[in-house]
Amino acid sequence: MLKGDNGLRVIDLSGAWRIKQAENRAVYKFADEGTPTAAEFTDKAVYGLPELNRDKIRNATVVANPGCYATSVILALAPLVKAGIVDREHGIISDSKSGVSGAGKEPTSRTHFVSVADNLSAYGVFTHRHLGEMAEQLNLSTNQLTFTPHLLPIPRGILSTIYVHLKRPMQAAEIESCYRDFYKGRRFVRVFGTPKLPEIQFSLNTNSVHKHKYVHLFG
Repeated sequence: MLKGDNGLRVIDLSGAWRIKQAENRAVYKFADEGTPTAAEFTDKAVYGLPELNRDKIRNATVVANPGCYATSVILALAPLVKAGIVDREHGIISDSKSGVSGAGKEPTSRTHFVSVADNLSAYGVFTHRHLGEMAEQLNLSTNQLTFTPHLLPIPRGILSTIYVHLKRPMQAAEIESCYRDFYKGRRFVRVFGTPKLPEIQFSLNTNSVHKHKYVHLFG
């Protein structure tokens, strides 16, 4: 299925090719891990987040579709991490909340109506498969990122609130400029200025991702 063999390009919707590092791939327990075919696809696959890899995606033979939680966290942190203003050693915390569709396609007792309705619960703490994906794309270690997913009693949508320490005190306008410069020309990312805050309903059933920088980021 490689382009060089028969002209096809593959967009893979699973988690098979999102992660390249063995210690992060281990969470998926792939039966064919370590085989020549798996190694070939792992090497060729491009992480399919256009805000980060637009130029690479153009000519990729295999595009790995990003995870849902991972998209919300990576897009929120990438501008700050790339600018080198995040104090990684103090750690980063992502408090993420998702609708039921984000909890996986397999029906379980956790996703039954009686378990979800009128409730809010954490799940996959310390073991969620998207943690390694986030760390790789942001060039972080998994020890530098604390990720806690929660299940909301709604069908779909994700809201991630992320806390970081900065290397130096910064004004809100400076942080907002960092985001706007990074996402300039990326029409599916919208940066909100104070006092407006993102809401799940703003991006529901669209391609859009909404970002807001908090004035009280830790310096």
